[in-house]
Amino acid sequence: MRNQLLILSLLLLTKVVYAQVDIAYIRKVYNQTKENLINAEEVTKVSYERTIPALGPTHTTLNFFGHEVLNEDESSHPWSNDGIKKLRFVTVKYNVAESLVESEYLYDPQTQRLLFYYKMDSYSYKEYRYYFNGDTLLKLIISTLSDDPAAETNTEITSNFHQEALDQAQQIIKKADTYQQQFVDLHQLEKIEKR
Repeated sequence: MRNQLLILSLLLLTKVVYAQVDIAYIRKVYNQTKENLINAEEVTKVSYERTIPALGPTHTTLNFFGHEVLNEDESSHPWSNDGIKKLRFVTVKYNVAESLVESEYLYDPQTQRLLFYYKMDSYSYKEYRYYFNGDTLLKLIISTLSDDPAAETNTEITSNFHQEALDQAQQIIKKADTYQQQFVDLHQLEKIEKR
């Protein structure tokens, strides 16, 4: 019985240490990406407006930050735009009337998988931070915002996620995959005019 408890404790400790390594990597990639975005020249912007009955005008802006990996062909030049586009980061701003929702999607530069998702909702006064390793949710931070900093709260969850959080995480991954495909499709449209 003691051996089983010891093994179980070691497994749990290993999982926590493993998750912390992934969280540290995600934070490093996030900080490097944000730093690089300050002078980013390769930004694909999509913006649209519409009016929703009973709610009024809405405005959505998507910013796709990517980089180009050139083809191996020596005739491919940096200005030729023939390379493969790799998505690094997406920002989404959406508003209805006075309510604003901002989201960020961070992609792993190696695997192109979602690493991190951030959402700030001014209507509910909440912030959400999801940390991912592939399709696995590693950590969720929910912050309640307030005009009074003393009233703000942070809840960090690293295990035993509620089913609702796991379902939401899968929806976020699907959205991230959709943005990944939209980014590729937008750059395919660009090539049509060059033919």
